[in-house]
Amino acid sequence: MRKIFMVLVLGLVSIICFGQNIGTGTATATETVEFADNSESEIVKLMNNGSTLTKKEFFDLPDVKGVSFEVIIITDMVKGNKYGGLRLITKYTAPYLNNTYIGTLDYSEIDDCINSMNVIKNDILPTTPSVYTEVRYKTKDYVEMGALFSPNNSWALIQAPSTGKWFVYISTKSYLNNSTAIIPAKQIDAIISNLQESKRIIEEQTGR
Repeated sequence: MRKIFMVLVLGLVSIICFGQNIGTGTATATETVEFADNSESEIVKLMNNGSTLTKKEFFDLPDVKGVSFEVIIITDMVKGNKYGGLRLITKYTAPYLNNTYIGTLDYSEIDDCINSMNVIKNDILPTTPSVYTEVRYKTKDYVEMGALFSPNNSWALIQAPSTGKWFVYISTKSYLNNSTAIIPAKQIDAIISNLQESKRIIEEQTGR
């Protein structure tokens, strides 16, 4: 008799499935981490609200060095209200492991994030610290954007790929190291551009 087990996981939503590699006979674990029950993001709360009829629309933006950007527009189909946010997606691949991490910025956080990245670009990246240095901005849904400098290959939350350079990083779930993407500092303009474009799309779609 076939038995079907349904497990409702409360708290951090983690969907794990295993796929068989036919060529080698090994199993690969695939995990998607998106929601945390203590997230303060308004968009995350709307996505988890099962008592309202909603429509979700997704608008892709250009990827930046291992980070995918997409605008989400949520429409309350009963009241007609529209809400928007920005989702960032990173992936971590290792032998027998293929994980996806998704973090969210509310519309109200995007301006602060743009301003923070501009400060990093104009005031932080031109400097040369003598010690390991991190600068970071964190959102209500545990997305973290910032920059790091490692003069002597020091370890912290994450490690700079080489010494004597600034790197930009994005963690889509800042409490999970594997959700972090290290990005060359010169690509900070592409990140800022995506943030600005996400704000424009949200305003256009929601009538703000």
